Amino acid sequence: MKSIWYQNLIKPALLPPAKVFTVVWIILYTLITISFVLYIKSGLTKKDILPIALFILGLILNFSWGFVFFVKHEILLGAFMIMGMIFLLVPVLILFYKKRPITGILLIPYFLWLIFALYLNFGIYLNN
Repeated sequence: MKSIWYQNLIKPALLPPAKVFTVVWIILYTLITISFVLYIKSGLTKKDILPIALFILGLILNFSWGFVFFVKHEILLGAFMIMGMIFLLVPVLILFYKKRPITGILLIPYFLWLIFALYLNFGIYLNN
């Protein structure tokens, strides 16, 4: 159930229906999980501490965004959080790809969705 606060916001033109978000996030979390599991199964060394730490920090930001945006109503902070997710994901994508290419490739849809999410978040901020 959407809050009255969210319903009253002026949203960007390309905002998909709520059902799309559910389907997209199920697919994305599946790809993210597969990527991470394949990365871990490829054998870990000390060099893997950085990409794993960045990966986990990015997921913490991801899981925190809903609270910041929908509960605290901090639209601009939400946009900065998405920028942080993108900033953390780029080196993860590169480092995962270098170790095992499929693990980086599986994260590309997540990267693209984060860019779209940033557009939506900033669009809501600018319209309100």
